[in-house]
Amino acid sequence: MGKKGLSIFVFAGVLLLFAGLVSAKNVSKRALSDTQLVKDLQYTGAAAKRDPFGLPLVLERHFFTPKNVIDKNKKEAEIKLPQIKLQGIIWNSKRAQAIVNGSVMKVGDYIDNFEIKEITKQNLILFFKGKEYKYDVGRSKF
Repeated sequence: MGKKGLSIFVFAGVLLLFAGLVSAKNVSKRALSDTQLVKDLQYTGAAAKRDPFGLPLVLERHFFTPKNVIDKNKKEAEIKLPQIKLQGIIWNSKRAQAIVNGSVMKVGDYIDNFEIKEITKQNLILFFKGKEYKYDVGRSKF
């Protein structure tokens, strides 16, 4: 290698060194800005007021049991039936209607979240949470 080859080699080395320094400065600026973002992040709300000595929520749950375990021995919550007074059924019209607590009701109307599913000549059938409740004319309870 002659003087010309050596000078090209030195020039290329200086050029690579300079490019490496510029690249390192950009990386350190990006790293600094990322850490600054983390410092500026503020936690608010109930999640920020967690117990510092408690386990994280991830570790508190047992991973081999499902989240929503239903106890089979636990009885279903008793449903409060609405207090209604079936005063009569209008059957001679094109669609059946019932007079309940002084109001004229039709199929599809609601009485305290109970849907009127069917009106027959003798009774009113209500539907709530997958179950039907039959109310006869003249009876005061289901």
